[in-house]
Amino acid sequence: MLDDAQTIVNNPLIRITQLDRESLLTAAASFQAGHGSRPLAMLSFALDYWRHGGIDAPAFKATNLLIHVLTTFALAWMLRKLLMLANWSGRHATTGALVIAMAWGIHPLQVSAVLYVVQRMQTLSTFFVVLALWAYFALRQAQMAGRPAWRWGLAAGACWLLGMLSKEDAVIFPLYCLLLELTVLRFDARQPLRRQSLRRTYLAMAIAGLGLYLLWVLPHYWSWQAYPGRDFNSVERLLTQGRVLTLYLGQMLFPLPSRMPFNYDTFPISRGLLHPPATLAALLLLAGLLVWAWRWRRRRPIFSFGVLLFFAGHLITSNVIPLELVFEHRNQLPCSAFCLLWPICCRRPAHAGRFPVAGLLSAWPWSCWRRAAPARCAPGIGASRFALRNTAYELPLTRHAPGWPWPARGLTATSKAEATPTWTGPSRYRQRAPRVQDQPPPMPTW
Repeated sequence: MLDDAQTIVNNPLIRITQLDRESLLTAAASFQAGHGSRPLAMLSFALDYWRHGGIDAPAFKATNLLIHVLTTFALAWMLRKLLMLANWSGRHATTGALVIAMAWGIHPLQVSAVLYVVQRMQTLSTFFVVLALWAYFALRQAQMAGRPAWRWGLAAGACWLLGMLSKEDAVIFPLYCLLLELTVLRFDARQPLRRQSLRRTYLAMAIAGLGLYLLWVLPHYWSWQAYPGRDFNSVERLLTQGRVLTLYLGQMLFPLPSRMPFNYDTFPISRGLLHPPATLAALLLLAGLLVWAWRWRRRRPIFSFGVLLFFAGHLITSNVIPLELVFEHRNQLPCSAFCLLWPICCRRPAHAGRFPVAGLLSAWPWSCWRRAAPARCAPGIGASRFALRNTAYELPLTRHAPGWPWPARGLTATSKAEATPTWTGPSRYRQRAPRVQDQPPPMPTW
């Protein structure tokens, strides 16, 4: 679907037959949309092709699922250190970390990132960022105890680099570290000189990051006119992202399959603060969350860090860079921030494991299974998207829907006969086949 075509299916450079240096380097640099960036993810696609001997969706999806499982274990490992640094006991920290990691791993929003094959770029980046955060916790624990910490610093830097080689949004890893210092770690160290050095280093990094944003990112991407290939400008994109972020929060809290259509091409654009009126309400809600998190950074540091982590995870995709307005896979790491919020319901860590377990073990796995079921075959995806057409944002049915006769951008069916899908999947999806009465809606211009 979507970018799977140009990145994997129609990319001859990943079709390697032997593991020689030239083939591997060529495959690693074959991400055309990014001018050769994301080499680690592209290399993994080539290795999947080599081990299976062809372009086979289940083989690629199996690797994605393995990466997701490994990330879930790494997240639990990292969260245990985080909770212990927040003065949770070892037993309560272990229980809390396992519950939070389980909630993150089975959340229905993860289906989009894991089963949309090309988003291995996102899942690999998340995996290495989580490992980098774990190494950073180990680094800070060593500094608090007065032990040598340079090895953990090298490990954190190496994992950060691997994350950026998978997808560029791993570049905001230092921002995650800054949020940890402002909430949980408090720039603590055994040596007073080390504490001062940490504060000055992060202050310098914050000033440099803000300067880079104001002097390069904004002038480079800001546009008062519509972006090329888009029907919105920078102001409209920023206003719309307020509603997009509240949409993500709603999907995290109530992960109903009927509210996750995967394709958001017709998501309404905010043309002003009151057009639509929900724009202003969404921005006020987000501002309130930020103020709440900042005021509670000492009283409930885990809650505060979770809220700030959600916003930091969307810093790139919800900014002025002219990307698509909405994509569910952008929530892969920010979804862990939402899962961190449930300790606010508990006055003591000893009670934290009781609140969410029953709901998580019943509702979220069921919803996750419902979302994943159509992805077993291309017709299932097509039927699912047709069923959601009138429930979310009046989505067009056909852009890149595998198994349909108009899978490419800009193509439409020309007759009722051509608009009849050919079903090759399980009978349960064949029974749900929609009857297409007319040709599909016109495609938006790319």
